[in-house]
Amino acid sequence: MDSTVDIVIVGSGFAGLGAAVRLAGAGRDDFLILEKGDSVGGTWRDNTYPGCACDVQSHLYSFSFAPNPNWTRLFARQPEIRAYLDGVADRYRLRDRIRFGAEVTGAEWDGARWTVTTADGDDVRARVVIWGTGPLHLPSVPEIEGLDSFGGAAFHSSRWDHGVDLRGKRVAVIGTGASAIQFVPQVQPQAASLTLFQRTAPWVLPKPDRDIPAVMRRIYRAVPAVQKATRAMVYGRNELLVGGFRRPGRMKVVEKLARAHLARTFADRPDLAAKLTPDFSLGCKRILMSNDYYRSLRQSNADVVTEDIVRVTPTGVVTADGVEHPADVIIFGTGFKVGEGMADGVTITGRDGVKLTDVWAKGPEGLLGTTIAGFPNLFTM
Repeated sequence: MDSTVDIVIVGSGFAGLGAAVRLAGAGRDDFLILEKGDSVGGTWRDNTYPGCACDVQSHLYSFSFAPNPNWTRLFARQPEIRAYLDGVADRYRLRDRIRFGAEVTGAEWDGARWTVTTADGDDVRARVVIWGTGPLHLPSVPEIEGLDSFGGAAFHSSRWDHGVDLRGKRVAVIGTGASAIQFVPQVQPQAASLTLFQRTAPWVLPKPDRDIPAVMRRIYRAVPAVQKATRAMVYGRNELLVGGFRRPGRMKVVEKLARAHLARTFADRPDLAAKLTPDFSLGCKRILMSNDYYRSLRQSNADVVTEDIVRVTPTGVVTADGVEHPADVIIFGTGFKVGEGMADGVTITGRDGVKLTDVWAKGPEGLLGTTIAGFPNLFTM
């Protein structure tokens, strides 16, 4: 079903829906959203692992033009964020402008317009393409010798296999990123044993999370200015970290808090504290927040392994010291292919036949993160 529109938006997560709402608000109604899935939500549709939540406060992690006075927690969990995005699609009547099951496989500029091709062979001609796929949708699974021979279940956190019963199982978790520190505390109580394979220890701060009282939610509904002020306060507080990222010495105070949190939790386990202490300054990598990650690793059925993984056998994971760690299930918390994920599996051809994969060979780059030289009218979010 070939068609022509003024603007094509690829993806219906936060980026795609936000672009669509703003376009409609500006009177630009001739646009189409192409979504590979069967519903909106992007990252918050795909990630359903136990404990999945946001580490940005709810009142900030939402559209400024579509505040949600009904957030139930300071840091919203996945089901609530997905419901919020569904609500945005309904509130702004976007569903009729979304073509679900339309996975984009290519886009080519002919000097005047883009031809966007989908997996089912349809072409959509458009003057403008807004690329809103985001970087957090293509799982990064390391290439480990013997992984195909593993006799148990193995899956990535963003493709959680809810059909696998983890109760009484020996679970190997590979990776210690933002997703792992959320699902590890959920898995540990169920598992017979949990072996966490850590390449780099992250900085972990306590998470100031709590329920938002019903009376506060009523105030937000009755007096929107109060919620707007709350959002501004959260924004301002988060912006204070920018100075620390620009001048790392300023992060020393926050790093002291993180060290104190770690020392307090493992006062009687100096060996474990040493394993979990990062070897880089706070702020050089993503700062994580959790109230139960460290606590779960203290339990008798949990073990943290820092030796390199060399191979997987049918019954476990072998590390560089020659030890085989038995496992019934392997869960990868190894993040996403951030660079490749922006346009993985998609051939984007700009002016003079230049391919975006060639331009981005060393990583994605664009003017203000929005436009790319040689690719007219292609905008990234």
